[in-house]
Amino acid sequence: MATIVRYPKGGRSLTKGADSTTYVDKAKALVPAAVVSFWIVFMALIKPEATNPSASLLWIVFVVGLVGTWLVENKNLKEAPNYDPKKDKVTGQIVLTSISFAVWVAGLDGGGPFATIPGYLPLYGQIAVAAWTVLLAPNIPVNRR
Repeated sequence: MATIVRYPKGGRSLTKGADSTTYVDKAKALVPAAVVSFWIVFMALIKPEATNPSASLLWIVFVVGLVGTWLVENKNLKEAPNYDPKKDKVTGQIVLTSISFAVWVAGLDGGGPFATIPGYLPLYGQIAVAAWTVLLAPNIPVNRR
């Protein structure tokens, strides 16, 4: 039976003892809620102030979000009650979560900082979100070892 990732203190959790989780549970685990909230609040703050925020500001906040994703996911995984530093390899999960954040941002709010890349269309980000979720969520490793 697989060891299930547990997130403490009201965070994301999966039922212990289950052989697998549902697709929806896995899809929800792609990006930490704290980082999603960070991005949404940031976009809500700058939209009324500037109809076209500077590219450098968008990229800086995006990088902060990526670092935040890495830190939050690392903390959540390592504080899980069943975490064993000698056996558990969490780097892969953290990388997947960070990429998920980047894909999620590309598909939201017209592409965020990605919209500053020449030739980028918001449709690309929206397609990426759908494809990433469909292809990745069923394959998120439940057993971290």
